[in-house]
Amino acid sequence: MANIESTNIKAIGGNDISTNTGNADAGTQRIIVANDQPAIPISEDLSYTNSYAPNPVNYTTANKGKQTLDAAGALITRSEIFSDAGSFREDFSGTNNEIALTGTLTFSNSDVLVTGSGTLFLTELRGNVYIKLSSELDTQFRQIDYIESDTVLYLKDVPTNSGAGTSVVSSVWIQLGTGVTKGIANSLLTLSMGTTATSAGRVTRLIDYSPIVCNVSLAVTQRIANQDIYIGLSEHNVPIGRWYARFRLNGTSNTTIITESTKVTSGTPTAADIETNTITLPLGLTTASQIDYRVESDGNKCSFYINGNLVITHTRHIPEVYDNLGFGIVAINGTTPASNTNVIIDLVNSNNYNNTAITNPNGNQQVSFQGDTVAQGVISTINLNGTTGVATALSTVAIPLNSNATVGIQVSGTYTGALTPQVSINGITWVALSTIKNVNTGVQSATIASATQGIFTTEIAGFAYFRLTALGAVTGSAVINLKVSNVPSLISIGAPIPTGTNTIGAINVASGQTLATVTTVGTSGTPTAPATPYFVNSAATTNGALIAAGTSGLQSFYATNIGATAAFIKLFNKATAPTVGTDSPEMVIVVPAAVSGVAGVAELPIGFNGFRFALGLGIAITGAYIDTDTTPVAAGQVKVKLSRTV
Repeated sequence: MANIESTNIKAIGGNDISTNTGNADAGTQRIIVANDQPAIPISEDLSYTNSYAPNPVNYTTANKGKQTLDAAGALITRSEIFSDAGSFREDFSGTNNEIALTGTLTFSNSDVLVTGSGTLFLTELRGNVYIKLSSELDTQFRQIDYIESDTVLYLKDVPTNSGAGTSVVSSVWIQLGTGVTKGIANSLLTLSMGTTATSAGRVTRLIDYSPIVCNVSLAVTQRIANQDIYIGLSEHNVPIGRWYARFRLNGTSNTTIITESTKVTSGTPTAADIETNTITLPLGLTTASQIDYRVESDGNKCSFYINGNLVITHTRHIPEVYDNLGFGIVAINGTTPASNTNVIIDLVNSNNYNNTAITNPNGNQQVSFQGDTVAQGVISTINLNGTTGVATALSTVAIPLNSNATVGIQVSGTYTGALTPQVSINGITWVALSTIKNVNTGVQSATIASATQGIFTTEIAGFAYFRLTALGAVTGSAVINLKVSNVPSLISIGAPIPTGTNTIGAINVASGQTLATVTTVGTSGTPTAPATPYFVNSAATTNGALIAAGTSGLQSFYATNIGATAAFIKLFNKATAPTVGTDSPEMVIVVPAAVSGVAGVAELPIGFNGFRFALGLGIAITGAYIDTDTTPVAAGQVKVKLSRTV
């Protein structure tokens, strides 16, 4: 959530709402609000909070400045907005997660104040990490709340023990039960769970409340009875939390995983309090693989992703908006396990995202500042709730529209079964759109036909949600990528306009009004030919070829790369086929390497005029950027789709 610290509201010339902070963890934003009216001061004390998680119940009143209204009665403010406070990333470089600090630290078991002698708090520490005396057990780690100077800091909780000495810092809190050990090497943290009954290993960190995104990359060497592994968000450092949204690995099958979420105000959640689903891992994955697990909680829903693919969304039993959440990987032995299990963790990180909005009190219009809206997922089964309710797991990929006008859809993977585009206003009742356009062919249809791969677009203005779903049987897995835009797609004419004079539309003139002269629209001869498509699926060569001799305009370009390294597409201005390694290309387009099985993509935002190649248009695909490179790519590694005009 937004971090508002020591906020000062006062009269401001120019009505400037700005952000400015020295906190190294926080992002900064700047917002300018124009208003020509003079400011009218009023004298009421400001309520404020010093927490980066400002739950309204924690607000207190203090004299931190005066409020100011403009001539329209709107409040004028100047305040700090910490857009990403609480975010962190740990990829376990080196051989130990605990790093020694300079100087001597003194802790008290009656105060959150920690003082230092010869210490470098501002240089070596940042908010929200964990510290303890070197001589103490891991259970004595305490999280830093605020760093005042090189020798003064404050903790979130009072330490259990008093003492002074050398100290260590860790970005996460690792707690090891009896018989559980840890090892860090090759940027991997390995928890060896041993065979001691009821023993546990934990990697945790308190973050904030929603909206939060938690990412974990890990592998589990075996799935055995008498063992549970939890991955995700939960009430921090509580064995059985009152609220959580997490993945759960239990049982012996390494091809399935459970998603579960809950919220109770007290006690232990019962089965009726928990929303749970059993998910078959997509794309042939097993939990022994290094898998990226992602949990998103925004206060309205909890979404679960595997390797970037949305597998299920929970809406019925989830943490509330102001429930403080911690990241956690928790492995717990039940009765004595038969053998040791290794939990191999490559990466943990959490993003504490925020959306800043300003409302115009006169027009009740809201201006929102946020990133692009995208979604990715896999469809591999039929949606048994095709028109209402919560979609069946792995049957649907959905995206909020946020007042956007167009959605782009990319479909890949090997599958059978038609895919239906649907929209909704309330997110509960869904209706099918009447048409969707295949960008590759220009053909419009009501569904995406079985096994079809390609890019599609459709208009969605006026709706709140869009989704692609399978209303019939599905085999295999369709990989879906969605992106919404506030720019309407181009309007196309279904067929060439006939020669002669044609009527396009109509003009209605009200009684008593005058209409200026209207000139009819005519065509002369055959209309200009549309752009010509070109496609190449790479051979195990440099793929040098002449696309067309003579003047060509490059109007659109799209390429994918399934290789482990980047590929380089080179475009030449030549009337003959290019000599790869000798001729110099006029354009070199980098196609990124694939990540976690998802192809790298390159697109050019060319616009209407395109790029002109006066002599002719040639192409090559190589493995390095320099003009003289002749490194071939693999067969089928790179696919290029472009359109050109003459």
